Amino acid sequence: MSVQEWMPLIIWFIYLVIFAAVVTGIFVFIKLLKSKSSSAHPVEEAGTKRGTD
Repeated sequence: MSVQEWMPLIIWFIYLVIFAAVVTGIFVFIKLLKSKSSSAHPVEEAGTKRGTD
């Protein structure tokens, strides 16, 4: 295979890596926000925990 044939695959791989990194970053950001808000509102956190259990 020539380099020109590989280019689209390489570009798609880069897009996938960037997308995965962005999604992971968003999940970590949401977890940080939730942990901050739950420490401010421990009653709400206990209520959600009881609901999931």
